[in-house]
Amino acid sequence: MNTVGKILVILNLVFALITGGFLVIDFATRTNWKNSYDQIKRDTDVMGVSSGLLPAALAKLNNELTLARAQVDKVTQDLVDAEVASKIKIENYKIERDDAVVKLTAAELTTKVAQAEAIRMKEEIKGIVATVSKREQDIANLQSENKRLRTDNINMTVQTKSMQDRNEVILEEHQKVLKQLAKYQSGVAPTPDGSIIRDANQANPPSTYVRGKIETVDPADKGLVRISLGSDNGLQKNHTLEVYRMDPRPQYLGMIRIVETDHHRAVGRLMSSSVSTGRVALREGDTVASSLNQP
Repeated sequence: MNTVGKILVILNLVFALITGGFLVIDFATRTNWKNSYDQIKRDTDVMGVSSGLLPAALAKLNNELTLARAQVDKVTQDLVDAEVASKIKIENYKIERDDAVVKLTAAELTTKVAQAEAIRMKEEIKGIVATVSKREQDIANLQSENKRLRTDNINMTVQTKSMQDRNEVILEEHQKVLKQLAKYQSGVAPTPDGSIIRDANQANPPSTYVRGKIETVDPADKGLVRISLGSDNGLQKNHTLEVYRMDPRPQYLGMIRIVETDHHRAVGRLMSSSVSTGRVALREGDTVASSLNQP
């Protein structure tokens, strides 16, 4: 029961007492005024006592009512504050909901874009795979073509070497013909039996075919050279060797006569019949051989 209820109960009690007092007075008047008077006096005393207590009770009730009103006001203010806070929370929830909707929409859009990008990348990967496959096939074809070209190059190299050897043989034959022609032009002619009249410039090659290189040229006498052949190769004093050069172009240089030999080296001198105006000087690396025709 709240304070208002308590006040109403007390007021009802007071009014009930007063009404009861009046009923007692009425009864005493009708029966015995003395008794009634005494009773009324007692009742009056009681009512006086009750009336003396009534202001304090009313003051207490007023205080309780004031406190109750204050509590009601506080509760009302709390309700107002709670309502305001609820409205604020609702607005915040609405804002968060709107943000969530926006984010969800953006996420859906991003997902769609990502899906489209994934599809595009798959197509691009397919294209790349096809390109790689084509390049691998092209590489395989190029490797096959390279292998064929290498084979052709080897064949061409062999053919070139063969042609070079043939050209060397032809050159040696040509130099031999030129040499024989020079001998005929110089008046050295074969006898009726086919032998050549020998003189100081007559060729005297070793009995076996030999070929070597000029190792050094005497700086004071350019016609005096050391060669890479010696007596172990069958080379003897007074033997003659043909001298020629293949680089940068085939060139016949003349004939040298051996003037000194040892086991592995020999010294030769360019024969005077081989010296002519404008002839290229001998140099290291020139080839010497017993014949221009290699057996």
